[in-house]
Formats: sequence, structure tokens, C-alpha cells
Amino acid sequence: MLLQRPSLTSEQKICDRILKAAEHLFADQGYERTTTKQLAEASGVAEGTLFRHFESKKAILAAVISNGWNILLSDLLATLCEVSDCQDMVTLLRHRLQDFRQHADLVKVCLIQTPFHPELCETLQRERLRQMLEVLEAYIQTGIDRGVYRPLNPAKVAQVMLVMFLGMSWIDDTLVNPHPTSDDKIQMADTLADILMNGLLIHSANALAIPG
Repeated sequence: MLLQRPSLTSEQKICDRILKAAEHLFADQGYERTTTKQLAEASGVAEGTLFRHFESKKAILAAVISNGWNILLSDLLATLCEVSDCQDMVTLLRHRLQDFRQHADLVKVCLIQTPFHPELCETLQRERLRQMLEVLEAYIQTGIDRGVYRPLNPAKVAQVMLVMFLGMSWIDDTLVNPHPTSDDKIQMADTLADILMNGLLIHSANALAIPG
């Protein structure tokens, strides 16, 4: 009698379990120190099942990072287009901080592991970050055209904003303030939004001129 093949849904559930286990282990002990045996045990599957879904440990890391950047950036792409003033930016950043903290392991894996794997960096730049930068640049250019933002280089502003978005949560949580209170989170989002939208200098005739 022929055995019934597992449904796509059950196969996807196994993949999801493997990726979730990998996300936690890679964040907790690093990619190099994590073995496929540990991944299989944490996923509740046999090693053979692991390799039926992914050809190697590197393929698992690639899937974790690809899915991770998609989760971390996809909503930002949509919501950024609706930002028109400082309060909108505050709302966006508060949501971003909350999302990043909910995906703390994912953020850690994406930010730490990606630079050590050039082929993953190339894929990320081609499929995710380039799209993100294009949306940010268009957003900045629209503000410049409307006379809302200063006429700076929109491509460079987009790069600065992206770095601030990605570094804001991870660096603060892991290096500066590992156990933030609710007020700490709100103040971080509010301060970053204020600096992004209003700058740091008091607006006056004596504003600092940056050498060209």
C-alpha cells in the first residue's frame, strides 16, 4: 500500500520549526558553534528530515536571514510612505522598536551573521536593501520637492535613515540598555524621530555650516 505523502501544510510546519529553532540557536551560541544535531533536536525532527528540507546548515542560515530581513523591513516599506510629520515618525518608530524586540533573536542573527557571508550580503542587497533604499530615497525626494525637507542628497539621507532604523533597537538593547522599561522605549523612539525630523541644532542664523 502506498503511503500518503505529507501535506504541504505539514511540510511547511516542519520548515517553520527548523527555522525557528535555528533562529534561537544561531542567536544564542552563534552559527559556527551550532551543529545540525542540535538543530534537529531543537526542531523535534531527525537529522535526515532536516536535510530533506535544507541541503546544508548554510542553507538554513540563508533561509533564516532572508525571512528575517523580509519580516523586519516589509512593514516599514508600507508605513514609511504614510509619514508626513514628526508625530507620524514617532508612531512608526515606536512600532518598529516593539517589532524588533519581539524578534530579538532574528535581529541579532541578521545583523551579526550577514556580514560574515558575502553571498548572503549580495542577495540581501539585491533583494531587500536596494528596494528599501529606493523607497526611502523616493520618500525624502518627495519631501524635498514639497519644500518640507532640506535639499540634501536624498540617496545619502536614505542610507543614514536605514542605518539608524536598523541599529536603533539592536545596539540599544544589547549594548546600551539591555533591560529597557516601557518609558525607555518610548523616549528612544521619540528622541530619534525628533532628531530625524527636526535636527539637533537650534534653528537660527548661527546654525552650523558643514564643510562641503
